[in-house]
Amino acid sequence: MFKEFMSVFFTDLSYMQRKEIREGYENGLDAEDVSLYARSCYNFLQMEQIRLALQHGMEKKKVYKLLDAGLSAEQMKARRERIEHGEIIRTGFRDRFFLLALSGLTVLGLLLCGTMAQLYHNPVLKLKTHEINIMPGETVDPAEYVENIDEIGDCLSLPPQFSGGDPGNYVLIYAVNSRNGTYYEKILIHVLSGKMKTVS
Repeated sequence: MFKEFMSVFFTDLSYMQRKEIREGYENGLDAEDVSLYARSCYNFLQMEQIRLALQHGMEKKKVYKLLDAGLSAEQMKARRERIEHGEIIRTGFRDRFFLLALSGLTVLGLLLCGTMAQLYHNPVLKLKTHEINIMPGETVDPAEYVENIDEIGDCLSLPPQFSGGDPGNYVLIYAVNSRNGTYYEKILIHVLSGKMKTVS
């Protein structure tokens, strides 16, 4: 019986896996019992735990609680012993559904927190300086003085480009739109006199 069973279905199993199948037949298990664990997804140590459960007379519906290739042989052994001592082991669809639902709710919660943080985040304009000295004829690009333009570009209104003319003080005004309204930041521009002083 064992040779027939092995030659037809399980030529890809290792020597130790085939040995576990043979052990099952030699210890009185029938083909239906052996077929529960005679699968390449189980290593020989996992097969042994399922075989022992069957040999100890465990009901098939309880044996099904061991049929999880994701469990290590040690985990299967612990579960088998708990079942043999009368503990109720809950596995299967309900537990997996619960875990999936819990995981889904966790991910949804994190996404919601991230979205709320973005909605309630007030953009903050960071300027590299609040004063600039230039000579007459020089130009100032207001965007060059914004440190975090990539972060707040959608909320920021830049002043127009400034060209230094007559010496004096000028102001660049930046407007930032936030959920609390619009606030303003400024840079003071000093257009210096082009005259050079000599020291003697």
